[in-house]
Amino acid sequence: MENAVDLMYDIGKANIITTLDLLKGYWAIPMEEHSKDYTSFKTHRAQYRFNVLPFGLKNAAATFRRVMNNSLKEFSEFTRAYIDDIAIYSADIGTHLKHLDCVLTKLDELGFTVNTKSDLL
Repeated sequence: MENAVDLMYDIGKANIITTLDLLKGYWAIPMEEHSKDYTSFKTHRAQYRFNVLPFGLKNAAATFRRVMNNSLKEFSEFTRAYIDDIAIYSADIGTHLKHLDCVLTKLDELGFTVNTKSDLL
């Protein structure tokens, strides 16, 4: 898993950085059928299991990062997924606005929603 030092090295020369937090980002990633039973739990009413990736699983952050990096691989020169966020970094504001537009359009196409209340520009 990429660590914070690697992340900082990659974005260290950028003048502008935006971090995006996806609203229920993990829940937008479907679980593989054979893994669903491992997420089951029982209440007094019924037994349930997750159909989507729940936050808190041991490998959830790595899975999220892998899915995001694969989904955004065409933008790998200016994006990085870390934990449950996406960092977009650029040298200048004009380029950064273009980068943001590309990434936000792609996230929308993939069915992800950005949590606008927690993003930093």
